[in-house]
Amino acid sequence: MRKLSKVGKWFLPLFLLLSSFVVIIVFIFLFRPQYFIDDIEIIIKNNLPNSLGRELNIGNINGNFITGFKLGDVNYFKDSTIIFSAKEIYINPDLSRIAFGTIALSEISIHSPYYNYEKFMLWDVKDREKQAFSFFNIEISSLKIDNGLIVVMDEMYNLNGELRVDINDGVELEIKSLQIDSPLFHDIMEVPSGNILINNNEIVFTNLTSNSSWFSGKANGKINIKDLHKSSGTVQIEKLSLSTTDSSWINIYNLEAEIDNKNNISVGYLKCDLDFLNKKITNILINVNFDNNTIEIDTASLFVDGQFISSTGNIKILEKSWELNTIIDDFKLSNNTFISGSVNLKSAHLFDQIEGDIKLNNSLIEFIEIASMAGKFKNKDQVVSSENISINSNWYIGKIKIDSLSGTDNFKITGIVNISDISENIMLKEYGLSNLYGDINFSWIKNTALNEFSADINLSEGLLLKNKFSGFIGNISGKITNAQFTGKSTGMLNGWQYNSYNWDSLYYYFDLSNDNWDSLYFNAISTMGDKIQFSAKQEPSGDIIVNNITGILKQNKIIFQPFNIHEEEGSFDFTEIEVSLVDLNLQPFDRQSSALDTSKIIFYDGEYKGENHYKISGNIQNLELNNLYSIIGRSFRINGLIDSATIGIVSNNNQLNPNPIYSANYLRMLNGAIDDIQFDQLILSASYRNRRFLLSDFKLDTYLGNINGEGWFNIGLSNQGELFRDDDKLNLKFNCKNVDIEPFNRYLPWGYESRGFMTGNIDITGTIAKPEIISRMDISQPGFDKINVEDTLSGIFEFKENKLGLNLSLQTKYGNYSGIGFIPLDLNLIIENRVDISKEPIDFIFTGITNNVEFLPEYFDILDSLTSDQLQNDTSKNYDIVLEISGTLEKPIRSGWIIIQNGSLYLDPIEEPIRNIEGSMSISNNQLIINKMTGLLYKEDGDSTMTIPFISDIINYFSSEDIKKQNNLNVSGSMDLTEFFNPKFALNLSGKDISITSSYDLFHGSGTADIDLTGRDTLYISGEFIPNPYNFTITNLGYESTYEVPKLYTNRIISYNIHVPIKDGIKVETENINLLFDGDISITKIGDEKFNFSGKANIIDGKFYDNQGNIYQHTNGIILLAPIDNTPYIDLHAQTKIEGDVVDVSFIGFTDNPTLIFNSEKYTQQEILDILTFGDPDGFSDYKQAGNFLSNYLENIIEKNITRYSALDEFRLTSGGSPSEIIEGSENIELKLILGKQMSNKIYLNTEFDLYNIKSWESWQYEATYRINHNTSIVGGFDEDNLWHLKYRIKFYYK
Repeated sequence: MRKLSKVGKWFLPLFLLLSSFVVIIVFIFLFRPQYFIDDIEIIIKNNLPNSLGRELNIGNINGNFITGFKLGDVNYFKDSTIIFSAKEIYINPDLSRIAFGTIALSEISIHSPYYNYEKFMLWDVKDREKQAFSFFNIEISSLKIDNGLIVVMDEMYNLNGELRVDINDGVELEIKSLQIDSPLFHDIMEVPSGNILINNNEIVFTNLTSNSSWFSGKANGKINIKDLHKSSGTVQIEKLSLSTTDSSWINIYNLEAEIDNKNNISVGYLKCDLDFLNKKITNILINVNFDNNTIEIDTASLFVDGQFISSTGNIKILEKSWELNTIIDDFKLSNNTFISGSVNLKSAHLFDQIEGDIKLNNSLIEFIEIASMAGKFKNKDQVVSSENISINSNWYIGKIKIDSLSGTDNFKITGIVNISDISENIMLKEYGLSNLYGDINFSWIKNTALNEFSADINLSEGLLLKNKFSGFIGNISGKITNAQFTGKSTGMLNGWQYNSYNWDSLYYYFDLSNDNWDSLYFNAISTMGDKIQFSAKQEPSGDIIVNNITGILKQNKIIFQPFNIHEEEGSFDFTEIEVSLVDLNLQPFDRQSSALDTSKIIFYDGEYKGENHYKISGNIQNLELNNLYSIIGRSFRINGLIDSATIGIVSNNNQLNPNPIYSANYLRMLNGAIDDIQFDQLILSASYRNRRFLLSDFKLDTYLGNINGEGWFNIGLSNQGELFRDDDKLNLKFNCKNVDIEPFNRYLPWGYESRGFMTGNIDITGTIAKPEIISRMDISQPGFDKINVEDTLSGIFEFKENKLGLNLSLQTKYGNYSGIGFIPLDLNLIIENRVDISKEPIDFIFTGITNNVEFLPEYFDILDSLTSDQLQNDTSKNYDIVLEISGTLEKPIRSGWIIIQNGSLYLDPIEEPIRNIEGSMSISNNQLIINKMTGLLYKEDGDSTMTIPFISDIINYFSSEDIKKQNNLNVSGSMDLTEFFNPKFALNLSGKDISITSSYDLFHGSGTADIDLTGRDTLYISGEFIPNPYNFTITNLGYESTYEVPKLYTNRIISYNIHVPIKDGIKVETENINLLFDGDISITKIGDEKFNFSGKANIIDGKFYDNQGNIYQHTNGIILLAPIDNTPYIDLHAQTKIEGDVVDVSFIGFTDNPTLIFNSEKYTQQEILDILTFGDPDGFSDYKQAGNFLSNYLENIIEKNITRYSALDEFRLTSGGSPSEIIEGSENIELKLILGKQMSNKIYLNTEFDLYNIKSWESWQYEATYRINHNTSIVGGFDEDNLWHLKYRIKFYYK
């Protein structure tokens, strides 16, 4: 008990003390929170997420937990942008439920709040941010908003009202009362009730109702903010009135809408009726699907005054833009207007400005038929305007622009009408206009003070004075006053083809008054710089006074002296007219011309009574015909400078023969041309009448030669009728001297160029359609296609009935040729009556005997020459050729024969000619058959340039066999000559022991060949070539060769497929390689691609050098060739010596990246590489090592070059000192030379001797090697002590 009483003594005071402290703390917390308010603000800021740059500022906090708190000047920022602000927030807490984990607020009143919806959305809060509020549930019994402002999609909404808020996992709002106002609304929207739940990116609204003067309805559903297309719900609207920018109204009734999400796709429909612009639109049915931003209107149908319309379109939610495409079929707007087509309406922002695109077809507007109509318009501020409305019909195309239309008495309308044909009428006939096509742009302005009309005319074509023009741009303007029209007109006429002259532009100006013209002016310009200025006036009597005609016509300055034209009953008489022309190509326009530069035409008198009734007489001086042709708009086949002439032109209006009479006396023309045949001078006296051109004197001097002649021919030179007729006759005689044939190639029937210079005579008679020509000619320097001859071809030529008879003879340096027969030829000058000579017969025989076929190498690059090996005084001919051509020009048939005796053929790829060619070939029905063809392909060995004891004796012994020079080459087969210069081959070439040496240092040796040549467009060269054992050497592997396969004359493709079996070994002797190998290789090639090699090559023995001069001997192995990428696979093994030590070297892998293996008992791999590269394992350490390296390099260079360019297969120096010691002749230095020669594919001989003791023959060493197979050999010989030795050598290697 004592203990308890002791405890009670101190416990009660302590309890009272603690209780008092708690009461004080609670009192301070509830009634005096200002002591720690600053700490509360800090805690709030620290608990608000700031990872996204957010910041909360509170101006001041007052109050307590009993009476509530007031927060002044609250601002919430994100990236320095205000998200939320409020002038004052009153918070009245309810502490009764905090112990249960709920923050209860009986009231929150927010005065003048601002909230930017797009800068911060509740569903953007991250999970970790929500955790700051997840410890408590928040209940707000009354959230009051006073004069609030919320920004959504750049639109501002004013909010006032009261809500209940419950924040748990989401935000639940219960609307007690809410008023929303916006410039978009006609009046305040009242929302009396409804529930909204915001949770996980969704807004769920239930029984959301509105009852306003302009809007009443109810909605239920959910909106997924992140994925709008996942939203769903229903909307029912009894009425909705929307105001447009022009103060008109759209009234919507009985709207029913539903949205549902099916298979992750939102679809919906809308039904309603509406009134717009006094039109009742009923039974609206819209089906949509949408995503986050776009509502696609799949189908929309409605009835306007009982007429059906269907539409499609879309709505962009964020942009508040929309587009509607409507289809209309025979829609009645009034009794006189029916339209069909489509109308597209769209707005970039609600109904601020509606833009339209209309397309109509087969419509009727106020009785005007419209085939098609298209245009754009807009409606803004109660004013309709349209930039471009196009209208098409059968006879016009129109475009109308409505600048403004606000009433029938106040408008401005502009437009364009495209007319397809306006025939003659009374007004147009007065000015010579008819058949007009083009555009008329008009403008009509009407108001209380003005009624004015103006039209801009743009015509694409029409007739002026019965002549066509291609364009006209002009203006007619005037006013209508008391039914009287006054005005003026200006214009630009383009492309006027008056009298066959095409003017590019003609500007005019004239005044109109009471249907009369007072003055007329025009200025004409062409694209080539031509100009004409004209001014005239009309007297009351009707006479015309021409004050000025000047200008430039085709670079000729033209000046008319002023003159008068007297008109009487359609007849015009004029006094003397003097016309001067100055060629501006010779003299500037502003410089006074001299007499020599000025052309003059003086018409002494003239009369014009009609198109075919006139007369003119005058003279011409210094006139260039090309300039005159340009001026009159017509050219003839002759041109040049008329130095002088007297002319006359008369047409007496003879209806039976309307052609005028032309005459020219002693017309002298310089520097001219007839067609494309140029001449220096032409002198003639001629007249032309009734299609008969008479040449009383004709002399033509040209660079092609000289031609003199006389005669006559029929030709039409007038504007009417043909230039030539079938029955127009010819009777002309000409003499020619050294006339060039080449310009006449276009008249010849073959497609090959002919050349030469003719001297002789030509008589031409008959008609234009069937001329007859007889000529005797000598042609110097004749040529045909690629064949050129320096001698003279003589012949008689006779043309008649489309046949050119030929009797030709030609003697050249090498032989005699002749040709006789005929070929088809058409010299008819009337193009439409040309004869198809390709199907006409041909009969021609060509013969020749020669000892040099000169023409053949021109067609085949591979051929150098085809000649003979006859003695100098032998005049016999080696080639006898007969070729007969029959059939038609299109399908000629060739027959004949070719006999060759002792011929020689030199080919470009090989040095040796094919000699002693003997053979005969026959040609029948375009088939060339080789009856017999043999030749000799053999190369005689030249004298040896080096003699080595013992070696030379053995070489002479083995090569002492006599070779009989008999033909060893045979050619058989046939050629199809249907296409003569592109024959089809079927040949076989075979030869045994034929010798071939490349002209491009690729190979030399002999072998046996069996090659086939077949094909035409693709020439196939296939077969087999077997090199003779150890008598064929490859001297270049192609890395440095510039040789290209010669091309044939035609563009045929060549395909190679050659098999090369190498049985007992051939050699490769290049700058760095000396190898003996055998194997089996195939060579292929198609067209311009590179040669492809495939097969296997076995390296038997030999040596090669690297770029540092190291020698690798006793080489053996294999090389596998693949045709795909020409990258061989190698497995090679060789030996080299490093300071007396033998190093085995292996190369294994593909040549572009092989594996290199060294095997030595003394050195490592890296040391071997350093020695082979630098001569020392550590590189060059002193000058002595550098000298040794240089010595070895020079020795190897000398060895491989002597081996390559001599008869020896081995030339090798061995020494025991440096270069300086060798040069100084040190007694301790040995310098030995090793020489070797391969005698056959199995026997190899070599000798070794001391160069300091070369005369001591007994000290020479000799050795002979007999190869049993690739890896086994027997070696025997005498050493320096004359002792015999015998060895058995076996080669092997390890992989």
